[in-house]
Amino acid sequence: DMAMIAGVLVAAGAGIFFFFWTPSVTKYIDINFTLSSNEIASGDLVDVLVKTKNNSDKIIENAVLSISAPFGFIYTEIEPNVEYRKVEYRKANRPNFSLSIGVMDPGSEKEIKLKGYLFADPEYPNDTNARFDASLAYNQKDNDADKIEVKRAVARFNVTRGALRITD
Repeated sequence: DMAMIAGVLVAAGAGIFFFFWTPSVTKYIDINFTLSSNEIASGDLVDVLVKTKNNSDKIIENAVLSISAPFGFIYTEIEPNVEYRKVEYRKANRPNFSLSIGVMDPGSEKEIKLKGYLFADPEYPNDTNARFDASLAYNQKDNDADKIEVKRAVARFNVTRGALRITD
């Protein structure tokens, strides 16, 4: 009798838990980088494409895609026009770009294209010298409205010495 009562209580508790539980969709959100090269010489023009895609069957809301560029990145073009700011990061200015996406339906994707020159010292041992970071912060619709979820991605590359070319 006690075993049957315990079984009923466990089954009821599990049923209530799964009725109110809304799983996170973070594992179904993709952020992908495409860099013009994995070997970038200091002074090179760099193309960066950042795509995010909602592969879940849920709507995400209040989505903001943020990208931090490495020290020494001087942008020349951004598509679409996005909010740009320099953020204080380890006592140095690191360019940061934000795109307010808003709602992302299931299967939808958004992208930011950056173009700029990278001036970096290949001898400098700081890891932030050779990476782009991206994060997508959002709320999952029909989930706890105050719960902010974040998906992150990093694109690393090697910095090589630039060459001075003088032509006639």
